[in-house]
Amino acid sequence: ADLADAARAAVEGLPVEVTVWDEDALRAGGFGGILGVGQGSARPPRLVRL
Repeated sequence: ADLADAARAAVEGLPVEVTVWDEDALRAGGFGGILGVGQGSARPPRLVRL
């Protein structure tokens, strides 16, 4: 979630929409690759779209 928080902070006050997918959203969206790689991390996987 650190990257997601940093992305939100970086665009605060700008006309930029931030969308963050958590593990449930990644699973529902078919992002198995991100989930698989995320298993090797101490932090949960996230996908951030700006």
